[in-house]
Amino acid sequence: MTDEQPGGFSILFPSGWTRYFVDDEGRKALTSRLSAQIRALGRPDLDVEARMLINQQWKQLQGRRVGSIYLPDTIPPRCRCRSL
Repeated sequence: MTDEQPGGFSILFPSGWTRYFVDDEGRKALTSRLSAQIRALGRPDLDVEARMLINQQWKQLQGRRVGSIYLPDTIPPRCRCRSL
C-alpha cells in the first residue's frame, strides 16, 4: 500500500461539449453562448425562454451543491437551419 493520494481525473467528450462550473460565471458563460446561437436563428422568444430556464435550473443545481455540469452546447453544422 502506498501513501500517495489520488491525482485527479480527466473526462473526454466529443467536440461541442463544454464544462460549466455551477457558479455565477458558469451561468453567465452558458447563457451568453446559448443566447448567441438562438439570436442567430432569429428567435428572441426562445432566447427569453432559455434564459429563464437556465436561471431556474442553476438555482436547483446550486441548491444541490453541484460543482460543474457538462453540456453539448454547439449546434452541429448539419442542424443549422432557419425553420426552428
